[in-house]
Amino acid sequence: MTRKLAALIFLLSTCCAIAADSAWDVLERFGLTGTWSANCGQPATVSGFHTIFSRDADGLARRELDFGAKSIYATIVDGAEIISSSMLKITVRNADPKFAEFNGKTFWTVFLKENDPQTEKAFRIRFFQSITTEGKIVVKDGIDSRFGKPSPWLYKCRSALS
Repeated sequence: MTRKLAALIFLLSTCCAIAADSAWDVLERFGLTGTWSANCGQPATVSGFHTIFSRDADGLARRELDFGAKSIYATIVDGAEIISSSMLKITVRNADPKFAEFNGKTFWTVFLKENDPQTEKAFRIRFFQSITTEGKIVVKDGIDSRFGKPSPWLYKCRSALS
């Protein structure tokens, strides 16, 4: 009976430790923190925006979309789960009045990551799946439904500042 009780205590303590990981912790472990862009050498623009994953003062994971000319839209990463060593599922909620009618909308997104073979650190990502809470498919199996083309690779421009 003592072994069963010890096993149960171990299981519960492990479960709770895993559940205690914040979205930021998961983003860091996966290597998604920092600034990403299809072209790091160019300034952010509407057609060539930068995606920034950072931690705010309250410790929450944020994703900011930088469209240049001081136009940054904020989103909150409400959850993150590593599916495999190359795939991460996140729940992102638009949290900026600049999104207008899309403010408050939530997306479930799966990123596909490739690591640099020399450093083993993430150096590029792309959207593999993205769906809204209403069920609208934005990206499926790496294909952007709006354009019928593969989602672009985003390259790591710099690490997170926080």
